[in-house]
Amino acid sequence: MKRIYLLILFFLIFYAANISYGIAAEPTSKDLTNIPKIPLIDHQEELKKHYGEIVNTLGKISEIYLYEARLNDAIKLLNSDILDILYKELSAEDRIRLHLKRGKILIHKSWIEFTGLDDSIKELNEAERITRQINNKALSGEVFNQLGIGLYSKAFFFDSSVMTTAMKYLKDALEIRQDL
Repeated sequence: MKRIYLLILFFLIFYAANISYGIAAEPTSKDLTNIPKIPLIDHQEELKKHYGEIVNTLGKISEIYLYEARLNDAIKLLNSDILDILYKELSAEDRIRLHLKRGKILIHKSWIEFTGLDDSIKELNEAERITRQINNKALSGEVFNQLGIGLYSKAFFFDSSVMTTAMKYLKDALEIRQDL
């Protein structure tokens, strides 16, 4: 019982001390006018730069995995949760690079495992959609080139009806690259 009284006494003394120093008192409008304004720092540009670095680094690692015949690791890396979390924060250019890298790795996987190219073409179509929104010639050329390769592979292995579309993309990629 003594402990409870001591605890209550401690809180009363603590509360009284805070009131006398103005800590627990409600601020008045006069008090609020004297508060110095802290400048807000916009870190968004810095964050976007780091997000881009993450995409570039993971893209380079996935390419190394590709050349080391570690396709499944490359695909897991490019489909990792960190990229899903960051996706909405990425710039349009970084989103395009991510879809391009995923599409390229999936094309290679289909060549090795003789699987369909639908997933790779889906990734590349998303890259193309974003590219059309931002009108970036260099990235458009790369997207068209990878789409052409993906569709050409599909035409060669599975469905010859997409050969005309594949050749159109490859031609468009060549024209863009010649203009640059």
